[in-house]
Amino acid sequence: MLQFDVRTAFLYGDLHETIYMDPPEGANISDGQVCRLQKSLYGLKQASRCWNEKFNQFMLDQGFRRGEADKCVYRKSCSKSTIILILYVDDGLVMSSDEASLYSFLDELGKQFEITVMEPGHFVGMEILDETDEGNNRRILIHQSSYIRRMIEKFHMQDAAPVGTPADPHVRLKKPDYDDHSEDSYP
Repeated sequence: MLQFDVRTAFLYGDLHETIYMDPPEGANISDGQVCRLQKSLYGLKQASRCWNEKFNQFMLDQGFRRGEADKCVYRKSCSKSTIILILYVDDGLVMSSDEASLYSFLDELGKQFEITVMEPGHFVGMEILDETDEGNNRRILIHQSSYIRRMIEKFHMQDAAPVGTPADPHVRLKKPDYDDHSEDSYP
């Protein structure tokens, strides 16, 4: 399992519309002239869509299938391996049952986009630990400890006493009766 980041991802997108912009400050262009964009830029409303279309087409060309339930998950099965890729804007997590297939795919991805490949660390708010113990047993631990600490600090709960069950365990919850129009019923 490896993590990657696509550098300047939005600049890879192809525009389908004709868009003009004022020239950037310092450009050697006469007053009154404008620039016609050939590629997507950060800040355009359609920039993320253009990038996603470009990446999706690359993945389909590589033989991946896009998930039905989550369009940011791709899967490719071959005779010797399965590769799964999860994309969040310009950050990706890719895993394979075969290390050679994983690196071969990352080489192809690197030919198309400028990427930085790294060991998994933080992805979409989750911390990923890939560990191997003395017995050569591998385990992957996914947790959100940092996020929980940030939320505790944000809401000034550092000095709160931990409680196993934060509610009265003897209260019996019941489904509200929506036909009852008393103050205790929900709208």
